[in-house]
Amino acid sequence: MNLNTLKITLDQAKNFLATQDFIAVLQHFAFDEDTVTAYNDITACKLSLDTGLQCTIPGNLLIRLLNTLKDEDFKIEKSKTNTHVHVVCGRNKTKLPMLPLEEFVFKLPELKEDPIELPAVCIEGVKKCLSNVGANPTRPEFNGINLVMASDSLCLYSSDGDTISQFKLIDTFPIKPTEEVQVILPSFFCTQLSSLHGPLAGKESNVPMQFSKQWAIANLSNNQLFTRVIDRKAPKYEETISKFCPDIDELELWDIPLELESVVNRHTIFLDPQAGITTTTFTVSGDELDVKTVSQVGTCHDVLQLPVNLGQFTFAVDPNYLLRGFKICKKITFQSHVIILQADNFIHLIAPKPL
Repeated sequence: MNLNTLKITLDQAKNFLATQDFIAVLQHFAFDEDTVTAYNDITACKLSLDTGLQCTIPGNLLIRLLNTLKDEDFKIEKSKTNTHVHVVCGRNKTKLPMLPLEEFVFKLPELKEDPIELPAVCIEGVKKCLSNVGANPTRPEFNGINLVMASDSLCLYSSDGDTISQFKLIDTFPIKPTEEVQVILPSFFCTQLSSLHGPLAGKESNVPMQFSKQWAIANLSNNQLFTRVIDRKAPKYEETISKFCPDIDELELWDIPLELESVVNRHTIFLDPQAGITTTTFTVSGDELDVKTVSQVGTCHDVLQLPVNLGQFTFAVDPNYLLRGFKICKKITFQSHVIILQADNFIHLIAPKPL
C-alpha cells in the first residue's frame, strides 16, 4: 500500500466525514477492498483506493497519524480479533480502533435512469454560482444551486435573496436528457464537485450524473459523489430575470474598469454595519458616476467617467456585492432597478436598495 496515495485520497474524502458524533460510525472512513467511502448523512463520496481492508476506521484519527509517517515499509492490516487495525511504518507500530464494515450506515442509492453528461465547462458555471448561494436555514431552496436541464438547454441558478446568478448553455450536451431535470443541489456538494472534478477526472472531462427524487450522483472517472437533493420547490429564477431584464440580449455592457473596482473596494472601508450603514449611494448622470458613502467611520466620495451615457438615476447597494461580482464577471451595466454583470454563458444580477 502506498502511503502517499492513501494520504491524498483520504484528504479528498475527509470533508465528507460527519462533524457531529450523533452516529459515531459516520466519523469513520469505510474501507471496502478497493474503495473508501465517507458520509455525513447528506453527502457522500466513494473513491477508488486499493487497501484490501473491509472495516471502518475513525477518520480524523487516521489522518492525523498518517501525517506523522514517512513512506517506508508501510502497511495497515486488521487484527485477528477484528477489533482494531495495526498500522506499521518503519519502526512505528500503532493500534487503532475499528468497526465492522456492516455497521456503516450509508447504502449506495440505486438509480435506474441512464446518466446525463454535463459538459466540463459546467464546472466553471458551478464555481461562479457558488459565489452567491444563500445560507439561511429557514429558506433551504436558496442554499444550493438549481440545475435545470431540458433537451436543448442547461441552466444553473443561485441566489442569496439580493443577487441572482444564471449560467446557461444551449444545445451542447454530449448525452441529452429524455425529459426535463430540475433539482436543487446542496452548496456543499457543489463545492466538493467543483474542487474534486479536476483531480479525480481531469478538467476537460464531462460529468455523467444520475438523479432521482431524493438523490443526485456525479461520476468522476472511477469515483462517485452522492448527495441528497434539497426537497423544496425552486424559486422562479427565469421569471425574475425576465422581469428585471426583459431585453438582456440587447443590452450594451462594457468592460469593468479597474478604476471602478478600486473605488468600490475603497468605499467598503466606510461601511458601518453596527450602525446600519451597509450600502453606498451611486448617482448616474449621463456618462458620470458619483459614488458616496457616509457613516460614523467617515465620508468617502468619488466621481468616475462612464464609457456610455446611461441617463439620470440614483440607487444604493452594498459595495461588497459588486466586488463579489467583479471577481466572476467581465462586463457590467447599471440600470435604475438592477445592476447587470456578465461573463461567458453567465449573468449576475444585483438588486439595489430603494432610496
